[in-house]
Amino acid sequence: MHNLRSMYFSLAALVLFGAFSLGPANPVAAADRISFASSGVGAVFHVMVGGMAPYVSERIKDLEVTAEATRGSLENLRLVQKRESDMAFIVGFILYDAMHKRGRFKKSDYRKVRGVSAVYKGLHHWVTLASSGVRTMRDLKGKTVAVGPPGSGVSRASVRALKLMGIHSDVKVRKMGWADAGNALKDGNIHAFAAMSAIPVPVVVNVAASHRINLLPVDKGLMKSIVKVNPTYFEMSVPGKTYQGVPKPVPMLAYEAFWVAHEDVKPRAVYEMLKVTYKPKTRKFLNNVHPGWAQLAPGVKRMQKLIGLRLHPGAERYWREKGLIK
Repeated sequence: MHNLRSMYFSLAALVLFGAFSLGPANPVAAADRISFASSGVGAVFHVMVGGMAPYVSERIKDLEVTAEATRGSLENLRLVQKRESDMAFIVGFILYDAMHKRGRFKKSDYRKVRGVSAVYKGLHHWVTLASSGVRTMRDLKGKTVAVGPPGSGVSRASVRALKLMGIHSDVKVRKMGWADAGNALKDGNIHAFAAMSAIPVPVVVNVAASHRINLLPVDKGLMKSIVKVNPTYFEMSVPGKTYQGVPKPVPMLAYEAFWVAHEDVKPRAVYEMLKVTYKPKTRKFLNNVHPGWAQLAPGVKRMQKLIGLRLHPGAERYWREKGLIK
């Protein structure tokens, strides 16, 4: 009996050891995990990635994609370079500066960041209340303006715009998230706020629902100056009636957002994610997540020639199969 009991416990121990050695049978445990940097919760990047991540995870075997809330493009660039995140959305003007070592990126190295796809074209909004009397960007002189969250692409772009116009020193700049900026404008604590996004921008919709707003048209002198500094910018108009109380088109400074990945992300992951994302059924789903997805486009030449990004091997394979590269 003693021998039988010893054999039983030995067998049980062997089975238990085997269970811990082999790990759980759940296939998710063996999945490739992709951390996808986006933006602050509720901002456009986060909404778009948050809708895409679970959808593609369900349709690609052994791949689990997670949307990661961040402070936006500037932080995303750093996270991907260090591979603290695997993928990210980043605005083109920041990628251009980083790849060409301009401004704050002069001594930085972002060679591990690779291009995947263009995502959408966004607009640089400058929003005021109609009652403020602010009608042009130059009217911001002497005013308090929220330029975007700290560490975000919009804060960098907004400050650069004010400097190029020569009015930065005369503007009281505040850095805050969009929701806080919208509330501050409604409460009269600031005179204007800047936001960069595909349209419609939720915070602008929210403010326009209860207050009459003005959208400031891009200053023509600024347009010329900024394109000389960074040729990824271009002019585009917000269509009339996009926002309540704004019946006519308003010309604005525009930019493009891109999907990037660290060079060491497995090519199979990037390839399969592109393959699923560009399927008509997926695009229909994503368009309902956020209108920005409707603008999803290859952007291969712009990534390579204009920005100076090398394509990720997985993206290169996908775009070669589509005939966009040789």
